[in-house]
Amino acid sequence: MAVQWKSSTIHLFFKRLLSLLRFQMAIQLEYRAVMWIWLFSGFALPLINMAVWTSVSQSGEVAGYSSSDFVSYFLAVMAVDHAVAEWTVYHWEWMVRRGDLSPKLLRPIDPIWELAMENLGYKVAQGIITVPIWILLWFLLKGSPYQLTILTVMGFLTAVVLAGILNFLIGYTFSLTAFWIIRVGALYEMLAWGIGYFFSGRMAPLGALPDWVVSLSYWLPFPYTMAFPVDALMGRCDQEEWLRGFLSQIAWILVFCVVRRVLWGLGLRKYTAVGG
Repeated sequence: MAVQWKSSTIHLFFKRLLSLLRFQMAIQLEYRAVMWIWLFSGFALPLINMAVWTSVSQSGEVAGYSSSDFVSYFLAVMAVDHAVAEWTVYHWEWMVRRGDLSPKLLRPIDPIWELAMENLGYKVAQGIITVPIWILLWFLLKGSPYQLTILTVMGFLTAVVLAGILNFLIGYTFSLTAFWIIRVGALYEMLAWGIGYFFSGRMAPLGALPDWVVSLSYWLPFPYTMAFPVDALMGRCDQEEWLRGFLSQIAWILVFCVVRRVLWGLGLRKYTAVGG
């Protein structure tokens, strides 16, 4: 009887998640103009960085990267960046400030799942547009081939999924500070687009940066949201780096799960809004 009850509970939980995903995908498809704006903004920075580094490498390889390697690298950054994109902090800040969080606390599901399905729904809906454009760019820019063996592809996809979960948890955990800080979005931008952008591998391959940057990055979660999946696809990971990358992703996910849980409990005691 207990096993049957547990099975039905799990089934109901995933049924709710699927309903949330369908709802969020429908919302995203309603705002096509916004999707195009975010699409072009997502392509802009990698293309700019690509232009800079391919120009630098015209006279010779940089940290083992040729011009065509830089093309492949930043095209991979585009793809991974779409898969791991995260913006929860802006929604959460607004919900706490206006009191919109209040009715969500009465629902039979944690708000984190609603935000996760919104995140996933956006990526699936925009992926319909993103994939053809990405393929076109690949043929036009002529990068070096990726290491597309079965093990590499499976490892890359696993790394991307874990990177997406990790990046979402980083953003969601940081967003919970909105219970204490009014404008948490500005602080998050400093973290994500300042420190995170530099150490994640979005601006440049970590191997092309000073040694102290690479050494310090190993102690931060950011490289495991971008640099590790991209290097995996580029075939630049040996067995030790594969193992370290996966273990680091899992370890950081567990860390942010614990911190999120603690901040959630403390935040609910602090939260006093009655609007919504």
